Amino acid sequence: MKRKGFNLVEVVIATLIFGFMLASLSSMYTTVNRNMTQDYRQNVIKINTVMAMRTIQQKLMEATKLDVPAFGSSGDELAFATNVDQLSGCYPISTADPVTLHKFCHFNGILYYYTTNLGGGGGGCGSSTPLYWSGGAAAYPACGGGGGGWTSVQLLDHVSPATAVFSRAINERDNVLVNLRVFWDPAVLTVSGANLANAQRSITQSLTTSIKVNIPGQ
Repeated sequence: MKRKGFNLVEVVIATLIFGFMLASLSSMYTTVNRNMTQDYRQNVIKINTVMAMRTIQQKLMEATKLDVPAFGSSGDELAFATNVDQLSGCYPISTADPVTLHKFCHFNGILYYYTTNLGGGGGGCGSSTPLYWSGGAAAYPACGGGGGGWTSVQLLDHVSPATAVFSRAINERDNVLVNLRVFWDPAVLTVSGANLANAQRSITQSLTTSIKVNIPGQ
């Protein structure tokens, strides 16, 4: 009885076909996984940028005294107070509300947020014993530092502004222009010794918003 089987040529051809199929599947998996990782990272960066801008907007809309930047100037720092009179620096305007200081700033690719409460003891702006806040950049903590009763948060990573992050036009005194630009560069990052530039593309996310500040007396 003759038994049919594969000869050597058929085995070699079948092995080659299987190898090509395996290589194609592996390449497809790598490409899909790379694209999914890229999309996920881009979405995370977009969400973080939007949330950082929303935080700045929410806090800034509560401001009653804006210290930095000054009219017609720009920079990487935004500092302001709530429940403090813009013109005189008297506080508290309302004894029923807290007096809070806020600072947003960019340093070494990170957007920081600082906040603290001013001590009380005065009778308020309408009394004979008000307290006064002088403001100015020197009154707030250095960007990238901490302590001194200030709570600090790293709000956003990979910040790379093309222009100043915060600016106030001289003809728009009640507006603060905020420019957030995030640039994620895989060429400068390594994971377990692997160069991410070989597998990922750079990501740029920009968000610009003009925030109206309702400060009495401006």
